Amino acid sequence: MGEKDSPTDEVIASKIETDDPNHSSGTTYFAFEQGIMMGMLNCRWQIEKGSLFQTGGHIGYAVVSSFRRQGLARKMLEFGLEKYKERGIYRVLVCAKVENEVSRHVIEQAGGQMENIIDGECRYWIDL
Repeated sequence: MGEKDSPTDEVIASKIETDDPNHSSGTTYFAFEQGIMMGMLNCRWQIEKGSLFQTGGHIGYAVVSSFRRQGLARKMLEFGLEKYKERGIYRVLVCAKVENEVSRHVIEQAGGQMENIIDGECRYWIDL
């Protein structure tokens, strides 16, 4: 199942809905190219639930090590930000561990402005 403007040749989405007041509904997108998984992007739609507003935020992503340093994290983050726009969410919180300089750079390049650091995570807001 391909997605318009996806970062790779195929994106598969897995949706999670919940009524639990401590857990957010979300969608996880898996990026594939030629049948090989390259990375994943987790969009959490309700950061007011649980501890996501403090740490974790709206978006989490990971790139398989053999596909790093190819711009995939940037493309996945951009893809995710478009999903938030489609849902009418125009201020997105993205967090990265203090020591993860590469991820912090990706977030900053996407317009992220660091608000603070909580529990070893840099909290960035991106206004869309």
